[in-house]
Amino acid sequence: ADEAKKDSKSACNTCEQIVDNFNKAFDRTAKQNFGGGNTAWEERKLSKYETSEIRLMEIVEDLCESSSFECNRMVEEHEEHFETWWFKKKTKHPDLHKWFCIDTIKVCCPKGTFGPDCN
Repeated sequence: ADEAKKDSKSACNTCEQIVDNFNKAFDRTAKQNFGGGNTAWEERKLSKYETSEIRLMEIVEDLCESSSFECNRMVEEHEEHFETWWFKKKTKHPDLHKWFCIDTIKVCCPKGTFGPDCN
């Protein structure tokens, strides 16, 4: 039983790392494509880019170190969840960690609970 626990803890750590990298890349991509120039035009372009698939792909590509097998596997297995969240759930569920790691793929427990059944 200890083995499974260790596994789920490491899955949760991996998931938290993915979410952390997602948030960092989200902030980074918010700034990188625009600077100076025609602000009204940029804002229109930015609002499209902000929610675009291109931006999502740029973020997802950067979620894991290439050497991190567990991280890459988790991202590959759940890539469609990122798309679902990005296009449909982000506004209603801004907390990606809660939505993805706790509620959707269930590798982490809500705060204050732990163990295989999160109690």
